[in-house]
Amino acid sequence: MEKIVVAVGSKNSTKIEGARRALKRVLGKSAKVRIVPVAVSSGVPSQPFGHQTIRGAIRRAKRAYAEVEGAKYGIGFESGLFEFDSKLFDIAFCALYDGKGYTLGNSMGFAVPGGIEKKLRGGKADMGSIVAKISGIKGIGSRKGAIHFLSGGMMHRREMNEQALCCAFIPRIAKKKGIV
Repeated sequence: MEKIVVAVGSKNSTKIEGARRALKRVLGKSAKVRIVPVAVSSGVPSQPFGHQTIRGAIRRAKRAYAEVEGAKYGIGFESGLFEFDSKLFDIAFCALYDGKGYTLGNSMGFAVPGGIEKKLRGGKADMGSIVAKISGIKGIGSRKGAIHFLSGGMMHRREMNEQALCCAFIPRIAKKKGIV
């Protein structure tokens, strides 16, 4: 079996591990996959809102794909804030690019607690830096994530990325099954 080369548009361990786990689920445990992490710019603010999040994921996927010779896929993850019913929700998006087109998926999301939401709406800081300050955990976004701290350890950022990539594969899986 030939090795599948996948470019991930980040060096963040939660994104790389989320991709690894999702690829095992989607391609099967016996699939030989080589993940190549690539530091690329998302081209969006450090705290993206709404569609900026999706654009950032797409840019990361395309830029990673372009950087890695022989890549079958470029994967871009971007976490951002979305407003529903006057509340901010933190949701991760994933773009899966194959050189011709991309598919998108997103993770579970959670309502941002009020005090943090107020600071985010002020526009002076991003989720990671706010929660890092509250928790005392430096670089929380490349560790277990704000979700881990805010959920009392129940959830992990890696899971959000894993879900988002699995969901980005759904249109491709459906197409293989003849579902248009």
